[in-house]
Amino acid sequence: MNYRATPLNNGKSPSQWLFGYNIRTLLPMTRPGKEVPYATARPKNFGRRRLRLLETGEIVRMRDIADTCWKHKAKVIKLVAPHSYNVLRQDGRVFRRNRHHLLPTKESFAVSDEIDYAVPLQTPSEEPEPTPLTAPVSTESEERPAARPNRTVCLPRRFEDFIM
Repeated sequence: MNYRATPLNNGKSPSQWLFGYNIRTLLPMTRPGKEVPYATARPKNFGRRRLRLLETGEIVRMRDIADTCWKHKAKVIKLVAPHSYNVLRQDGRVFRRNRHHLLPTKESFAVSDEIDYAVPLQTPSEEPEPTPLTAPVSTESEERPAARPNRTVCLPRRFEDFIM
């Protein structure tokens, strides 16, 4: 089949001499005078702008992974790797985020919201109470919440004479 579709020295294939047109084959062919444009590979960051480096102590908004909103306010602690930062969120948790997920803002980061890690949470004289391994058993009968009302299930009419 491919032999019959291959053009000869005169530019026509045997099938074209016989049928008057080219037959279809799986052999890739180009028509004379028509160039096939090849797609050029572009880098992944083609058309994207470069983000500036963030400074230590700069206030940013952190993109939430679950949502696409800039919900959490954070403060840059340090640059860990290229385009990667450790940030301190207002609730005291430290995250490592890519620069793409940090948006610089001119908001204030309240000092009362920051956690001072130099001050211990408990004084050494205070010892926490040991927690019991099992839950205490209550002797009183606990009230259970009222059960949800059950709906009555009605069979379709076509099953009225069916015996269960």
